[in-house]
Amino acid sequence: MSEERRSSARWPVAVTTRVTLQNGQYFDSSILNVNLGGCFLEGGFGLREMDVILLHSYYNPKLNGVYAQVIWIVEEPGLRGIGVRFQPMDDAQKFDLVKWFNQVVGR
Repeated sequence: MSEERRSSARWPVAVTTRVTLQNGQYFDSSILNVNLGGCFLEGGFGLREMDVILLHSYYNPKLNGVYAQVIWIVEEPGLRGIGVRFQPMDDAQKFDLVKWFNQVVGR
């Protein structure tokens, strides 16, 4: 699975996003790195693999409402988080995502 996670270009970012769970609860998390396939969210959240979440960007309203599925969980000393795979997006959303990544890299 690690090869799959690393198979496309990643952007190292540190931006806040709102994560909404299927039960309607929500919280803020930091996206620590991201690519067109998904991202890594810092924190535990009590989620399990295959859970679906909804992401809202505080920095780019065009990206509000991106669904993602949990594909792996890390719970190690000094690093807790989840890897998520974005649900299918159209080309315009992907273009906006790449544009946003390029703007937030190096913040």
